[in-house]
Amino acid sequence: MPDRTFLIEYPLYRSFAFKGPSTLNQWPKVSINMNCSVCRSSQTFNMTSEYYNEYLVAAGYINYPAQNTTVQLRYRCEHCSDFERVFVIRINEGCQSIVKIGQYPAWDVKGDPGVEKLLGTHASYFKRGLICESQGYGIGAFAYYRRIVEEIIDGLLDQVSDLLSGEEKIKYAEALARTKTTRVTSEKIDLVP
Repeated sequence: MPDRTFLIEYPLYRSFAFKGPSTLNQWPKVSINMNCSVCRSSQTFNMTSEYYNEYLVAAGYINYPAQNTTVQLRYRCEHCSDFERVFVIRINEGCQSIVKIGQYPAWDVKGDPGVEKLLGTHASYFKRGLICESQGYGIGAFAYYRRIVEEIIDGLLDQVSDLLSGEEKIKYAEALARTKTTRVTSEKIDLVP
């Protein structure tokens, strides 16, 4: 059975080892506690779907083998009965492990509000980086964090010209034009005297 930890905390595409029943009708439904967007608080969500689909039931076949099966689990907030969460899981060979292959709404991570306010327009990159980290994709997070640094440096380089005058401003404008042709941050810093 998918347990609470698997549904709430496990990232997509990571195998979760456990021994499950061999047929879908034997899998128990577990409740989970997650944030509800309607209630704006942590609420209990109960599973409203079955592990087997309605086509199997219509055919009179509910003890469908669980192994090598993809199942959609629908959860509804018990408090408001409006907000729904959906998980798609894949049960592997021998019912020895499961993998979460989809989740709606998408994984969301809350960053420090002070940091997000400080980053301003770059906060969306920061949030995407946090999501990558929470999913175990550190290299993906690095790409988002680097993008923040690059854009901040570009903005700072543009502001430096306001501090200069005369011939220095002309030389700086030429160097700044060269920085616009490269995406490598260290080259941008080296080009500006």
